[in-house]
Amino acid sequence: MAYGLRLKAAVKHMINIIVITHGEFGAYLIEAAEGIVGVQHEGLKNISISQRMSLEKIKSGIESAVSEMRSPDGIVFMIDMPGGTPMNVVLPLVKDLPDTAVVCGVNINMLTGNSKLIS
Repeated sequence: MAYGLRLKAAVKHMINIIVITHGEFGAYLIEAAEGIVGVQHEGLKNISISQRMSLEKIKSGIESAVSEMRSPDGIVFMIDMPGGTPMNVVLPLVKDLPDTAVVCGVNINMLTGNSKLIS
């Protein structure tokens, strides 16, 4: 009987990330994270919420991002703070979507430590 090495094929995770924050906070976090781990060309999207935006425009923007970023492996929403507009809009929109998670308190460590940004 011959014995050989069984190599595991590398599995690339396709969990996409949508960062939703007040103002340009998320955009600046992503910019800083990309300065550390390199520019991300796919799988990461930022949505900036402004007090000048209507609730309908915010919902529409998030719905559009969900359609664009949908993946069989899921979506993680990284929100800046619990109880704010980003979270209050996201939760009802994603409650029935499979394989989604909402994480509050997004920071640079979360972004640089994420496998999507490292790969």
